[in-house]
Parts: sequence; C-alpha cells; structure tokens
Amino acid sequence: MNVRVIIKSLIFVIWIIVITALSVIPYSKNGIASFKLTESGMIVHFVGYFVATALFHWACRKDSVLSILFSCFSILMFSVVLEIVQLYLPYRTFNPKDIVANALGIGFFIICWAVFCKSRDTRSAKSEAKS
Repeated sequence: MNVRVIIKSLIFVIWIIVITALSVIPYSKNGIASFKLTESGMIVHFVGYFVATALFHWACRKDSVLSILFSCFSILMFSVVLEIVQLYLPYRTFNPKDIVANALGIGFFIICWAVFCKSRDTRSAKSEAKS
C-alpha cells in the first residue's frame, strides 16, 4: 500500500472519529458539542456528511457507480447508527431530521460527483477530438 492511500485513509478515519465524538459527547450550552450554525444543526449535519462521503470516495478513489453507491450507503448507515445510539444516551436526543440532513449532504455529494464526471468526460472527449 502506498503512502498516499494511507494518508487519505487516515484523513477519512480522523473525520469519522470526529463525527462520532461529536455525536456521542454530552451536549452543553457552552461546550464544543453545542456548535451549530442553525438552531437544529441541519447545516452542520449536511456539511459533515457531505465531507465524510467525499473523503470516503477520495480514500477509495474508484469512479464506478457501484463504488459511489456503496460509499453513500455505508456513510448513510453509519449516520443512522449514530442517531440510534443517541436514543440510549440520556444527554443526547434522537432526531430523524438529522438523518434527513445527513442524507441530503450525501445526495449533494452524488450530484457534485456526477457533474464532475460529466465535465471531465466532456473535456476528455474534446481533447481526443482535437488529436
């Protein structure tokens, strides 16, 4: 395994550890877990899971549709498990809207990936036509 793959994987794992920690530590008005850009924290969930999916894809770096769907499904299931864990933590609350925000972040990654691939394929076809 080369060094780049290890570094990419490590960055992804660190991001997942951060998400997990922020999902299970006690919520406090003055603590780090209270960081929210909106009252419900939807933007934080959206961005957090968009980044998680992008990092997972970046670490695996396979551009097949099946690989993307696996990445997205894995990250979504991870987010559902973390939200269910919060049911059993007295200092956290389960919120299905968080799962929706996570899914929207993941879905937005799929859209960005599709646009990027289409743009890349168009540029590639143009450069081949010039040759």
